[in-house]
Amino acid sequence: DGTLDPSATALAEIPKASREIRLWYRRGGGLAGNVAADTITTPKDPLPGIQVTNPEPATGGRPAENIENALIRGPQEFHSLHRAVTARDFELWAERNSGAVDRAKAQTKAQFWRYATPGTVEVLLVPYVPQEERGGGRITTARLRDLQSEAARDQIQRDLDQRRPLATALSVNWARYKTVTVKARAVAYKQENPLALRSRILEKLHLTINPLRTSVHPQGWSFGEALRAFHIYDSVIAEPGVSYLDN
Repeated sequence: DGTLDPSATALAEIPKASREIRLWYRRGGGLAGNVAADTITTPKDPLPGIQVTNPEPATGGRPAENIENALIRGPQEFHSLHRAVTARDFELWAERNSGAVDRAKAQTKAQFWRYATPGTVEVLLVPYVPQEERGGGRITTARLRDLQSEAARDQIQRDLDQRRPLATALSVNWARYKTVTVKARAVAYKQENPLALRSRILEKLHLTINPLRTSVHPQGWSFGEALRAFHIYDSVIAEPGVSYLDN
C-alpha cells in the first residue's frame, strides 16, 4: 500500500551459513585496477563473519583514451550505429566493448569449410597486454593465455548477440597461437658493433612476428598468415648495419 515498514524485512532469500557468494563487477582506475588474484581480501564495509577474495586476476584496465584516438573513433561510432552487420562492425564492437581485447577478427566459417552452417560468424580475440610488459616486443603465449578472461569473452558474446542480424549464428573465441623459432646468420659491416646489431635485429623480429599491434605492424600480424623465409629477410636486411643475410 506504499507505506514503509519500520522493521527490517528480507527482500530476497537469505544465504545459508558457509555458502559462497560470487560477484562480477567493473570498476575504473585504468591499469591500477588490474589487481592480482587473491589481493582483494577486505570489504569496503567490514561485516562480521564475512570473508572476501578475488580468485582470478582483474583484467581490462587500460590508460585513458587520448584525443588523437578519440578523433579517429568518433566517425566510426557514427558509422556503426551500434549494430553488427559487416565483419568490421563485429571487430570494432569487440575491440571497444572490453579493455581486455587488443585485436579482433570476424570471419564466416563458410570461408574455410564448405560444410559449415551458413551464416555462422566467428569472432577471434587477442587479449590486451600493457605496454610495460612488451619490452623489446617480447611476449609469450603463456602470458597471452593468462590474459584470456572468460568473463570478457562471455560479455562480448552477449553484447554481439544483441546486435547481430537475426539469421546470423555467432561464436566468440580467443585466438590460438603458433610458436616459431627463427635461426638466421646476419653478416655485419666491419664498422658495426655486432652485439648492438644483434640486439636491434632481435627486437625487430619480435616486433614483426607478434600477434599484438606494434610499431612495425600497426594492425598486428595478419590472422592466419604463414611465416615464410622472405619475411625474415625483409625484416633483417632493413637494418642499416646488415651487409647481407644467409642461412
